Amino acid sequence: MSSERRIHRRKLVNARVLLVHSSFGEYQTYTHDISNGGVFVLLKKQPDLPLGTELEMRLLDSRDDQIIFKMSIARTDKLGIGLQFIGYEKNGKFFEIERLYKDG
Repeated sequence: MSSERRIHRRKLVNARVLLVHSSFGEYQTYTHDISNGGVFVLLKKQPDLPLGTELEMRLLDSRDDQIIFKMSIARTDKLGIGLQFIGYEKNGKFFEIERLYKDG
């Protein structure tokens, strides 16, 4: 029996992202994979943040790189951190992540 608990299928994507948190400021890195539920980002140095910590992420290679995604740390390992989508901010307004799927 598999220990896989993911609901959303992942797609390998190597895209530039900018992570922002008060403990480390801004950190530019790359994704490893992405799904409708979240993204795994590669990190050379793990931040000392507990699971559930919220941070911001921008997809720098997106056609609209000004969308600020609100993320939560779901898991960590030696390669990076798994972040779960919470919602996003656009033009100063916050939206639940489900809205992005509807608006495309």
